[in-house]
Amino acid sequence: MPYLAHDSDNEFVRLMKADDMKGFDMLYRKYSERIYNFAFGIIKSKMDAEEIVQDIFVKEIGRASCRERVEI
Repeated sequence: MPYLAHDSDNEFVRLMKADDMKGFDMLYRKYSERIYNFAFGIIKSKMDAEEIVQDIFVKEIGRASCRERVEI
């Protein structure tokens, strides 16, 4: 599913909070390459840059879940 310019990050987060993985997928598609390039530019390791991208998104899923539980 391609990223659409009119989709907002807030909508993606709302979908994640509703356990709709489309929100996560869209955030990942929108930001993963930028995060990878930034990390690679600093550490110069493809494997480490990929791991950083994974870590960031796994942590964000956890945060979205925690925020949802706290708000209930």
